[in-house]
This record gives sequence, structure tokens and C-alpha cells, in this order.
Amino acid sequence: MRMKALIIVLLAAVVGLLAPATADAATGVTINRITVAPIAAGSKVTVRPALTVRGEVRITKKYVTIWNAAGDKIVSKKKSAKLGTGTYTVKTVVTYKVKKRSGGYYAATTVKRFQTLKIRKAATCGCATAADVSRVAIGDTRAEVAAKLHSPGRLDYADGDHEDWRYTYCGSDVQWVWVTFEDGVAVDTAWIE
Repeated sequence: MRMKALIIVLLAAVVGLLAPATADAATGVTINRITVAPIAAGSKVTVRPALTVRGEVRITKKYVTIWNAAGDKIVSKKKSAKLGTGTYTVKTVVTYKVKKRSGGYYAATTVKRFQTLKIRKAATCGCATAADVSRVAIGDTRAEVAAKLHSPGRLDYADGDHEDWRYTYCGSDVQWVWVTFEDGVAVDTAWIE
């Protein structure tokens, strides 16, 4: 009876050693959702496969294929792609091999994932914080100051080439951010008053 039990235990151990590593839940590749933070209007973000790799795995291929909202294929089998705001369908494909215990690799395994990817435009708050004010530098153009202060500003005083512009200060109805320009360039750092 003991001999039978010993043979069964040994046989189970041998079968366990010969089982492919791909059956092991601790080895392999998982394709994760691609996430993108909101981006500024007119800019683009790089999209690439997002993976979790477990165990001794060699990635042989990974790419994305992307369709726009109209259903037109805009990217085909690329490692990465630059996309603007919009809604896209992304197919991520990964081919990998798992290392054998005895050396070499098992046959390649391919996993795929489809997802809808929404890239949104970042909201602009329309007012400046103290941190935004500190970023304004002498020599900034009016457009650069408007971008840093999140507001187009309003001309308050002009005398020839000299202009004083005011911008909305976050959290206050009585304080403004002031910037002085000459010939369209900031000649002083911004201040709050």
C-alpha cells in the first residue's frame, strides 16, 4: 500500500515538472487598459501598449492598431502612436514566450485586447493661482503670459507702447494679477494687488 502511495506521489511530481509554465497563473503577460490624462487643446499624447509581465517571459512582439470614431484605421501595427483629443478604438496585441525550466522557450502565445480610449481636452480654469503668477517671467510675450495665467486678460491702461493688463486671480473678487508690457513683452514679473 505504501509503495502505491509513493508511486502516485512520484508520478504527480514528475507530471508537475513536465507541465508547461504557461498553465501557471504566476507566469505570463496581461494587457492593461491604456489610460491618458487630459491634454491641452491642439497637443498630442503618445499611446503604447500597457503590460504587466509575470515570470521569465520574453516579449517577441507588441503593437497597437487604432481606429478613429468614424471607424477608419489610422494606425496599423505600430509600437506607439501620437493621438490628439477624440475617441478611439485600440487593439493591443502582444506575443510572448515563457522560459522552460530546462532552458529554451515554450511556443509563442499571443494575447489581444480591444478597448475604447477617450482622450479629453484639459479644462482651463480661467483664473491664476499664486503658483501660476510666480511662473510669469520678464520677456514673456502676451500669449505666453495668457497661457501661464489661464486667461486672455484685459487691457486696463495703455500709454504708447506701455500697457498694464489684469488677469483674474483665483478665489478673489477684489484682487487681480497685474502684468506690465512694453512692445508686447513683459517688462516686470506679475504681481497680485
